[in-house]
Amino acid sequence: MKPIFGKHARAFGTKRKNDDKKHPTTWEQVRRVFLTGLIVLIPALIAAWAVAFIVRGTEFLFGGMVNWTFTLIDDTWSKEDPLVTAVRYLVSFILALVVIFLIGWGSTFFAIKKLINLLEKLVSQVPIVKFFYNTPKEVLQTFTMSRKDSFKRVVLFEYPRRGVWVIGFATSEVTKKPDGTVLVTIFLPTTPNPTSGFLLFVPSEDVYDTNIPVEQGARIIISGGILSPDEFAAQRFSGLGAEPDMPTLGPLTIEDREVEELPPSGPVR
Repeated sequence: MKPIFGKHARAFGTKRKNDDKKHPTTWEQVRRVFLTGLIVLIPALIAAWAVAFIVRGTEFLFGGMVNWTFTLIDDTWSKEDPLVTAVRYLVSFILALVVIFLIGWGSTFFAIKKLINLLEKLVSQVPIVKFFYNTPKEVLQTFTMSRKDSFKRVVLFEYPRRGVWVIGFATSEVTKKPDGTVLVTIFLPTTPNPTSGFLLFVPSEDVYDTNIPVEQGARIIISGGILSPDEFAAQRFSGLGAEPDMPTLGPLTIEDREVEELPPSGPVR
């Protein structure tokens, strides 16, 4: 199907290439390379910090138990040996994974689930404790909800007024009685923080399917539209039970998006 939101998509986000653009200066090339290095380095540093934090946290929780267990097995166990330290961190991390799995498996039983709900109600009665318990829980539930099986499709609709288009994630369909109108439940996340947003019930005739994958839709929102495609296909909503027949839209990364050169600074005229 011919894209109905593709021809003029560039006018809203990216400029068409100008063949007469001046060749960038040496300083502009150095600045671009430096910014590219930051884009590569900062996410890597954040990921490394997160991994180190998790590993140290698991060692803090289970390192003492691992030391005690290995000391019973071997009296020559030395806490100062670098190899022993590495083994302790690894065993502590694996033990943490096993404990998390067992807790998740145990929470599927009715009695344990009731006990967990009772403990959560008790925690919710403590003013300060409930904040530090409920806030991380809500954030984790939000990210869990962002899985592909929860956010079924990226859809397009007019909001907050006619002529203004937004993308959201369709989650389900409900029927409004007594007229039988089919409403699509759509989560409309905020930019750049997709963990908050609005829940909207939109009539199905006002919703358009798109060929934007769920993962790419999330990247578009988090990037504030920087990773928007130059064009995409859209057609009338066909229901969540049927896949729309549209061409596949490939992934788009920050490296694929051309950054427009800013004009040189000068006096305001």
